[in-house]
Amino acid sequence: MIAILKQLKKIRVQVMIRFILGLGTIIAGVGFIEGSSSFAVGIPIIIVGAIVMVWALSSSQITQ
Repeated sequence: MIAILKQLKKIRVQVMIRFILGLGTIIAGVGFIEGSSSFAVGIPIIIVGAIVMVWALSSSQITQ
């Protein structure tokens, strides 16, 4: 029972790290667009951040 709880806690930490990294990537992309006015670089950064956030949320739904 304790091993299962430790594994679930580890998975939750990984999900939170992925979610925070995705959110940070989106914020960096928006900041890049604001600072340099280059949509060609900023939009792909935002899309990667959104994909990482969706990956984190979908993996958290699988574990529940």
